[in-house]
Amino acid sequence: MSTPDAIVRHPLLSGTQRVAALWFDAERLPEAVRAQRILSAWRTGAQALRFAEGDLLRFPADVTLRCADAPGEALCRFDGDRLGSAPLSRAERADIGDADLVIVRNARTHGLRLRDGIALDPSRWIDTGEYTLHDTYDCSDPTPPIRVGALEGKSARTVFGDKVPGAAPEREGLMRAFAALRGNARDAQGGRQGSGSGVAGWLAGAAAKAAQALQPRGSAPARPSALREAMTRLALATRVSSLIGRKQAAYLQRMMRHFDDGDLNEALRHAIPLNGSGPSLGQAFSTPGRRDSLNFSQGVGGSYDIHVPDDLQTHLQRVYRQAFERLDKLGRIDEAAFVLAELLNARQECLDYLERHGRARQAADLALGWDMPVATCTRLLLLGGDWSRAVLLARRENAFAAVVPQLEKKDPALALKLRIAWGETLADQGEWLAAVDAVWPVPQARNLAIEWLRTAERAGETLSARALVRRAALLPDTLDDYRERIEALSDPATGPDVRDAVARALLDAAASSDALSEMALRILPALAADRAESLNNLDAAQLQRLLTRANDPALAADVPAWRTPQASTTTSHWTTAATAPWSAPAAGLHAIEDAVPLPRRRYLVALGESGLAVIDQNGRALHRYPVPCHRIVIADNGAIALAVAGREQAVRVTRIDLDRQAATDLGTLVLQHFAPRFDGIGWSIVADGRILVLDTAKSLREVLWHVGDLPGPVVASRHTASHELHLIRSGNIFQLWSYALPARKMIARDMVQPDPERRLLLVPPSGVLEGNLHRSADGALFVDFAKGAASPPGIAWQAPAQAPSNSYGAVQLSIGASSPQGNRRMPLDPAHTLAHVDLQHTLHGLWLAAMITDGDRPLATRINIYRHDDGLCVQTGDWPADAAPRVREHGDGLLVFDARGRLLDLSPKRATPIAISML
Repeated sequence: MSTPDAIVRHPLLSGTQRVAALWFDAERLPEAVRAQRILSAWRTGAQALRFAEGDLLRFPADVTLRCADAPGEALCRFDGDRLGSAPLSRAERADIGDADLVIVRNARTHGLRLRDGIALDPSRWIDTGEYTLHDTYDCSDPTPPIRVGALEGKSARTVFGDKVPGAAPEREGLMRAFAALRGNARDAQGGRQGSGSGVAGWLAGAAAKAAQALQPRGSAPARPSALREAMTRLALATRVSSLIGRKQAAYLQRMMRHFDDGDLNEALRHAIPLNGSGPSLGQAFSTPGRRDSLNFSQGVGGSYDIHVPDDLQTHLQRVYRQAFERLDKLGRIDEAAFVLAELLNARQECLDYLERHGRARQAADLALGWDMPVATCTRLLLLGGDWSRAVLLARRENAFAAVVPQLEKKDPALALKLRIAWGETLADQGEWLAAVDAVWPVPQARNLAIEWLRTAERAGETLSARALVRRAALLPDTLDDYRERIEALSDPATGPDVRDAVARALLDAAASSDALSEMALRILPALAADRAESLNNLDAAQLQRLLTRANDPALAADVPAWRTPQASTTTSHWTTAATAPWSAPAAGLHAIEDAVPLPRRRYLVALGESGLAVIDQNGRALHRYPVPCHRIVIADNGAIALAVAGREQAVRVTRIDLDRQAATDLGTLVLQHFAPRFDGIGWSIVADGRILVLDTAKSLREVLWHVGDLPGPVVASRHTASHELHLIRSGNIFQLWSYALPARKMIARDMVQPDPERRLLLVPPSGVLEGNLHRSADGALFVDFAKGAASPPGIAWQAPAQAPSNSYGAVQLSIGASSPQGNRRMPLDPAHTLAHVDLQHTLHGLWLAAMITDGDRPLATRINIYRHDDGLCVQTGDWPADAAPRVREHGDGLLVFDARGRLLDLSPKRATPIAISML
């Protein structure tokens, strides 16, 4: 179809564009030339179609091309997934009808339908007759090596290498002696640390007394003479000798003489560090027994806890400082920096010194080892030219916002480059609008930002509405194509949540423009009506700010006083004892292996080898992903997911971009435990005796954080949004390691002695519950928790009369006579058997499920959920016996599902569960 009367003002695309397809016109290009050009531009996953007017090559994903260099006419997307060879105005699109392919020929539009095209197979155009074909070998490694240690730091001696003399063997003995001295001082002070009392206080004053004897009265302080230095050494050595032995005292005296004589090589070999715990760094990311925080590459102390008495420390500080000044004047940069780093423990001064002398790479390695602020480490890596490690560190710690401002004045070009990496990181996390903001100041990245903006516009209603505000702020000239959407925002049929999202985006917008004012003007009346009905939480001040942004005197004159009744609040419905049980949904058509909730009451369900599907609350599939999936790892924002499929010894992992509806195979991996959630990039796993956080943006090889050298295997892990717990077995002893997220700071490492007869539950932030199951004479099943188990905070259940005497608390599964009145559940008598008891701790309550059987015949699975604070049963119901229910916790509640396609969404925010049958 064509429009002979409409003249297209701009008949071709120009410049650099995000190109979705190429058009090869039949009038200008012979068939052989078209075939050759299609083959030259072919990409894996592309599609070729033939029309009478020419051939079309569709790319699997949009690519950035310079239109003048393209082998065919570039086609870009418009109005969703339509393809066009020109930037058509709204009027020029009016007569193209339902065409989804628009070619401009002779300045007029010509519309085609993709479904009318004939599929081409370009492989038939390649003559392979003269090639000899051989069988190929599969050289792929199902478990490619994980790159561990990219962000490890280095010790000062490693960084400076042979520029610094090695430590003298005798130094070890002196460090041991000082470690013992500190232990004695602790014992004398009842465990208190300080220098004003005990042994350390007894040492104080020796050097001061020697100085007073040699210093003339009334004279100004001067540099100590050689005689005074000798007297000071003698006094200190005499005092120290009485505590740590003559051999160590002699060593200390020789060390100070080396400094006085200017023999700096020998002095550095014998010098002991100050204000620290031995050498500045051992093995980075080693076992947490040698550190308190695992935020990232931890500065690890030496083997001995050294306590140098105050008077000796003051004297050594002066000696070391003089040595540093001499080395600096001699231009011996490495040795001077070593004195700052290793002996004076002046870490930030050492980094500044190295940076000032153009040694940013050395400074970065030291900063990583010392666990300096992540912005400092990233900046030094960038200045040292180590781009890949800098970006890896910034991605792990989300440090771009702190580093970019530091670089903008010092190195603007590097700051702009880092902004692009920042935007790509946010896009990898599904934070499309934040990614747009990050790269918008970079002119050469505008096309990339516009692509991300379009992705947000195609996403859910709320994100799409916020993207519309961002377009009005950044690209106001393009808003004419979105008039219908803006008008729809004021329609009562549009949900109040969408309007509320637009309003808050307008309130957050820093820029001012006519486009933003028009949007505020359009939605403000409907927003005020929503607020009057308590459908949003905007206050009068926020409504007034929107009125000011609308900048319409007539509206301002007509607006009455804002009606802001108390907004509705969400209250928990799990506050009273369950009186009416819920009913499980009917069986569906597909087995559900796992499920997670998505925004707008949608769900992502794993269907095993049948793939992955997004379904609505009616069980209808909205989109399917043909990748195997048995477990789902979901991003916190619900935009990215990992599909994990179990194999014989490994798992296959596929990255799912839910906004773009794209799937990327990340490969296979052998692991033991993994987190069910992540931030869109960093995924916590346990594999090969290590706790790892992998960067999942493109593969499973990059490690963002890790702990190795574990004392034994990890036998259980628990991951929540705020904590991570690992139970590690070391012989007959168990250790519970607890980390606080997102900093990954170790908050506890406790010894645990679990009773093998009890169920052990890991309870964040750092506790355990040991449950024991009992059944009373009347048929009731209850679980008690043994005294001596680590009782997590907030749990205060009272043991019922029938609980054993060694219990501190219990919950009871109500069955038979103890069932609530009006309960429509199946009655149970003591003759019934309870099998397959499932006990789990969730953030929303204790989950207890047991299958009820009559002899060998299963009847149902009884499910109860108990409140944490008092053990009250707040949810109860029976699940059909044809499939065992499984539970998954999420931020708003619990999902229960089974292999017969049933899905039940339980939430304290809703009085009635959502029951879904998978269609």
